Amino acid sequence: MWKHFFDGFSVIHGILFLLVAIASFKFWIRIRFRLPMYIHVIAAVAFAFTYLIYSAMPPDAPVNKFSSIHRFLIALILPAIAYFFFFAYGGPRAAYYSRFSSVAPCPFCQSPVRTLPEDVSSPKASPHYAEQMCPECGRELPIG
Repeated sequence: MWKHFFDGFSVIHGILFLLVAIASFKFWIRIRFRLPMYIHVIAAVAFAFTYLIYSAMPPDAPVNKFSSIHRFLIALILPAIAYFFFFAYGGPRAAYYSRFSSVAPCPFCQSPVRTLPEDVSSPKASPHYAEQMCPECGRELPIG
């Protein structure tokens, strides 16, 4: 079975997958392992759906011959798939950047920092930061 699983897998795919996983994990550390609530809701619904499938199976089904620990681990497959695709398609990065309505890069570390709503009459010379210090590098932001 494993031979067929790795037929289309080459070394370059593995290297690219590893590089993307490292970059994704570094970003996940930067946002302090926070995920939006909706991904947890999707995973909970997936777990409940799997549980309902198991409860609807007849007692003589082959899956009922497994121990309860095995069945619980199998029930975690759908939530794991939900989390995997959330990460694979850049969900944490999109959720992080969409939580601010207006952002500007920090002049020191280039990470996004919330800004105040812009005044219509003023030109966009420099951003007016909503925070006094950058949450990433800790430096004091210039007062615009």
